[in-house]
Amino acid sequence: MKKASDKLKPERQKVQLNECSLLVSVGKSKKLAAMRSKIQTAAAAPVVQPANRAMNSDLSREAAAELKIAQRLIDETCAEIMSRFPQGKQRSLFNIRFGSEDALKAMGIQTAFKTLGIDHHRVKMRLIAGLDYYGNKVSG
Repeated sequence: MKKASDKLKPERQKVQLNECSLLVSVGKSKKLAAMRSKIQTAAAAPVVQPANRAMNSDLSREAAAELKIAQRLIDETCAEIMSRFPQGKQRSLFNIRFGSEDALKAMGIQTAFKTLGIDHHRVKMRLIAGLDYYGNKVSG
């Protein structure tokens, strides 16, 4: 036995959307091209922050040069990792995954390289392994 409400329902037609096009093609809008280039240049230029503390002055010349290279690698890697995260959440997501930047700079260079996944063969690690970001000896 069929219900009376089944007879009252009209059959619905299904509609499919096969194509979705933009109002303005990608190559024809100067405003869209300017916005796109502005976003790309902002993302391409990493923000490198200067060191808050001075570097230890009683290092050898070779160790100081290697430490500068290591500092640059750490800064670039942090900036590159942060650029992958959404704009407003970069620092907090970085802190969750790797710890704060200050904590990274306080740990030994070798530990920081391992944490960030930087190849340790890019610097002479034997010269700077026991130092922190600023050239001070790390205990432990």
